[in-house]
Amino acid sequence: MKTLSAAIFTLLLVPFLLSAGYEKTKLLLKADFRTRESLNRWNGQAAFLPESGVTGQGGVLLKSGQMIDYPLDPAKFQGTLILDGIYRIRNVRTKEEKPYYGAKLMLVIRLNDGKTLWLESNSLIRTGSSGWLRKELVFRMPEADRITGMFFRIGLENADGEYFCDSIRLYESRSIPDPDTHFSRRDPSRQWKGGMFRGFMSGHSLEEKDFRTLHDWNANLLRYQMHPLNRKITTESEYLDWIDSEIRKMDRVLLLCRKYGIRMVIDLHTGPVGSKRNSQASNILTDPESVLRQLKEAWTKLARHYKGNPQIYGYDILNEPLTESYIRNEKKPWWRIAETVARTIRSIDPETPIIIEPDLSDVRELKFIDVPNLIYSVHAYCPIQYTHQIRKDSLVWHYPGYVQGIKYDREALRKDLMPVREFQLKYNVPIFVGEFSTSVWAPGGEKYLEDLIDIFEEFGWDWTYHAFREWAGWSLEHVGTKGFGIKYNPDNPRMKTVLEILKKNKNRNRRLGADSSPASFQRNTKPEENATSPKEKPLSQRRR
Repeated sequence: MKTLSAAIFTLLLVPFLLSAGYEKTKLLLKADFRTRESLNRWNGQAAFLPESGVTGQGGVLLKSGQMIDYPLDPAKFQGTLILDGIYRIRNVRTKEEKPYYGAKLMLVIRLNDGKTLWLESNSLIRTGSSGWLRKELVFRMPEADRITGMFFRIGLENADGEYFCDSIRLYESRSIPDPDTHFSRRDPSRQWKGGMFRGFMSGHSLEEKDFRTLHDWNANLLRYQMHPLNRKITTESEYLDWIDSEIRKMDRVLLLCRKYGIRMVIDLHTGPVGSKRNSQASNILTDPESVLRQLKEAWTKLARHYKGNPQIYGYDILNEPLTESYIRNEKKPWWRIAETVARTIRSIDPETPIIIEPDLSDVRELKFIDVPNLIYSVHAYCPIQYTHQIRKDSLVWHYPGYVQGIKYDREALRKDLMPVREFQLKYNVPIFVGEFSTSVWAPGGEKYLEDLIDIFEEFGWDWTYHAFREWAGWSLEHVGTKGFGIKYNPDNPRMKTVLEILKKNKNRNRRLGADSSPASFQRNTKPEENATSPKEKPLSQRRR
């Protein structure tokens, strides 16, 4: 194809704002394929197409498994940059189901500490066929003395098909302010159905004064984080000894839960010995049989101890597991592990709900398991570039607004959560959002939380905010401005937004009482107050 229509050509090539946060300024580098000599600057094999590209002035074709690199001098680039690439694909299929396989248009930066940064747009189209696509990425360069290598990479990773590239450009960028935007508050007359349980996640010291605060805020659910903190655990026996010590600690916490009418999720936040943690996941599982053995022993202890306790909302069998990409000889091993652990618990405790989180390789992909009384849980941090502005050198993103070239607003969040909603409706199962949050200095945080919780309420999901009195950067009781630290100030818009929603718990908390179970709560509540489909059964009776 030599040319495109004028309209499409303009759409592709006129620079546009990635968000109200960053825009392109100076062009620093252009890597195109206008001549055969330009292709020679790339490392690797590819076919030169002189009459391809969006302008018909030259492009490059890569086929199954081909990738090429364009070396860059890191000393020439600094600050916040924008990568701009134009490509299209035809009949691309991956040989394995990995989220990062398929079409590649990325910047690779290797650091002197052995780490590698793989930078790509989160909207990259990797498989199938497409017309010409323009993808952009905003990123901040590391310090030059930390970089040992830097290059563009394009092509097909572990995939068949054809990949065409027109060009890649690298720009300087500047930050620009958001336009003034005013958002109307909720219509107080709107009747939301919502879930039955709303509250917070925490794992730090929980004293009676903390429970009084949770009660005053109308919370009726606590996701208790089992975490060893500074305790050293290196053997399986030490891991199980730690489980025993956590049981003693949780027994004291449960007395306060009962006094203040709060249910508790037991969240096994730290995985067995042999699992590891990085920025991608809390529990990376590399040895499935060792992990399975330890999880079965741990939950045997926990289920025997807490069987029949009405204060327990559910057993969250493992926080944020990640097996895909780390266990290569078995496809989706986490679901086998989760089902085996669930059946072990059911053999001991037939009623207490069991909470299963998906493999973090795809947090929206749930699999039905035919075990009674399951709750499926997801963590809602979308887009993560917005929610996790936790480093002082993080890029500043606004909500609502564009994040890495994608517009995020309430409808975008709703679309992101729709696979979970569809699973819920298909199998008539309850959904629990175990974690969601945004950092204290993310602009528009109160609107983000309002929209996200609005969706949870629309779908009838229970939820716990991350987090209560842990790191101040996630706290509703703190405020901050990037670069100027965090300070205690509970009178802030984020706090007001969540507390306003928690008022929905008031009447339900009165009916819950200190000694009633979720089942008795269901019996003592008027039918119309629990009419949200598909969550019509009490927690102790929820199943397919």
